[in-house]
Amino acid sequence: MEVLGIILLFILVMAGCVGYLFLWSKVSRLFKKKSHHYIEPPVPEKDKDWYPIDFSDYSCFIFINKVKGREILDLLYSTGYQAEDLDYIYKNFEINYKGSWYAIKVSNASFEDFKTLVIWFEINFAIDYEPNVYGFCRHKTKFLQDYLFTTDKGTAYEDLYGSFRNGQNFGIYLPNAGLNPSGNISLSRNNEMNFNITASKLPMECIDMEMISLEKLFEILNEQSFPPKGFE
Repeated sequence: MEVLGIILLFILVMAGCVGYLFLWSKVSRLFKKKSHHYIEPPVPEKDKDWYPIDFSDYSCFIFINKVKGREILDLLYSTGYQAEDLDYIYKNFEINYKGSWYAIKVSNASFEDFKTLVIWFEINFAIDYEPNVYGFCRHKTKFLQDYLFTTDKGTAYEDLYGSFRNGQNFGIYLPNAGLNPSGNISLSRNNEMNFNITASKLPMECIDMEMISLEKLFEILNEQSFPPKGFE
């Protein structure tokens, strides 16, 4: 799992490099209507709105828009190579696409690891203020426990916000995401994401289609003169 540790370290470094953004986010909070995830929460066990989950009950997917497939592969390969853990990337990431969207299935990641990956992709592929990277966690048995989330770009990549399929909104404060194996989802009374509207914009059907492992995809790219469609 060294690769995810490298990603988390990089995010912390990036947060330091964009100190001005962090300061601006602190100041801007004074002028914003207080939404739940703008308030730095306590550790999970002391958060009255904490909603613990068993993350092993979920299958995890990342949706990325307006990015070339080859750019996604290059980022994953370079990250795995630097972390000396390409095998983890090969064995635990699968991908397919529809239109301008790419869907990545991530296996064997903790609650913190997966949330970090979503922010990692957002940092590398951010295009404008609107989010173009979403995380989706599908519960294996309880339909209404599915949830979507994305990065709040106004808080120096510290916060995520999202919604369960039943409409319940929540926030996640990344620095506290690894303090408890049950995560640190903090329920919110605000309505910052509508699950159904957000899901309608995403290629949700991709997650039920056959995906190709990164190991197989890199093998194809190494053997063929012309890359497969979508990964030029």
